[in-house]
Amino acid sequence: MTREDPEVTVIRYWFVKPEGSLDATRWDQYRAYFDELDLEGGVSKGSRAGAVYFFRDTFGFVGTGWYVGIANLKQAPKELVESIDSERSKRPGHTKLYQRITGDWYAFFWR
Repeated sequence: MTREDPEVTVIRYWFVKPEGSLDATRWDQYRAYFDELDLEGGVSKGSRAGAVYFFRDTFGFVGTGWYVGIANLKQAPKELVESIDSERSKRPGHTKLYQRITGDWYAFFWR
């Protein structure tokens, strides 16, 4: 769905970037999916070509919090690990971890 809206980079329940890039009906469609999929943090397109991030849970403030979700990535990330759960406690401070689910789909943890 996000690939059908190429001008949009960030879609949250409460805002869209760039502002005004979605009409109210389309934004409501995204909100319905967020509710259905329990995506608290919405969707963002990444800087990697074709990357889409689905934010399942967020905590804290930008720069000091953490983010958990699912990503669709066309290229495997360099921060790929066997298990996010076993690695995140070993890496204090700011870190990005990805664990392959299947194909181009990855779980991610950012802190």
